[in-house]
Amino acid sequence: MIQWIGGKVNDVLDKHNVSVQGFDQDYLMNAWCIVGMNGTAMGIRLGNVRGLSNGEIERRFVAAMLQFALSAEEDGDDEGYELVDELLAAITRKDG
Repeated sequence: MIQWIGGKVNDVLDKHNVSVQGFDQDYLMNAWCIVGMNGTAMGIRLGNVRGLSNGEIERRFVAAMLQFALSAEEDGDDEGYELVDELLAAITRKDG
């Protein structure tokens, strides 16, 4: 598990068989992740993450996943939107 991905988000990613390669710590000023799902893979930009908390980085990741959903939908797979909806719910829930 990537350090800045919390348990709820990780559970959603596992449910949808999403793979994530985290960013290189040497490139905090322009961080990118590689995300893959159902044969679609792409880089998503997190931007400057220097000094951000794990929660702030995780929220940037979830927001950037909309790019991934749009790309997957162009390939005929609308599961990306379901994934984004569940990721947003995972970071906004107040329960445990």
